[in-house]
Amino acid sequence: MATVATLLLLMPLLGFLSVLLLGRYMSEKQVGVVGTGVVAASFVLAVITFFMLIHHSSREVTVNLFSWISVGTLHVPAAMLVDPSRSPCACSSPESRR
Repeated sequence: MATVATLLLLMPLLGFLSVLLLGRYMSEKQVGVVGTGVVAASFVLAVITFFMLIHHSSREVTVNLFSWISVGTLHVPAAMLVDPSRSPCACSSPESRR
């Protein structure tokens, strides 16, 4: 679950970075394919995460990404909460909610 949820978060960033760094070497069609591909992959990962969450016993998973602040005894992680109320939002686009 943690790997899929992390990939769901990183897919748009990977698409952005690939177009930013390699966009001048790609045609307009290839840039469109990369952009559409990462959005489609994010959608598939969101659906997979939703179905994995349905079968999870606690129905809520916290994915710790990294330690954001660590000073003495204070430890604040950068984390992502995956629960049933947020999963449908990951499966829809802003354009479909208008």
